[in-house]
Amino acid sequence: MASTTVQFRVDEKLKHDAGRVYEGAGMDTSSALKLFMQQSVLTQSIPLSQIVCKRQLSKKQVAEYDKESQWALKHAKRYTSAEKLISDILDK
Repeated sequence: MASTTVQFRVDEKLKHDAGRVYEGAGMDTSSALKLFMQQSVLTQSIPLSQIVCKRQLSKKQVAEYDKESQWALKHAKRYTSAEKLISDILDK
């Protein structure tokens, strides 16, 4: 798929401060915003409640988190609606 450019305006201090947060999580601003957009599409929502700051975790915890996340992306059951998810939960 072809890439496209997304531009938006933000004040300089916010850009700097957010960039430091992203660096602490091991990514640049562009990667962080791309991840945010991918999660928005995946969850069909604005993904703010599930954000984990890896800077507050130990290296072992980060490795475990990454391993579990990769497993979930490959193997976890997916739902096309909240109703199907709730139905599946209540049926078990």
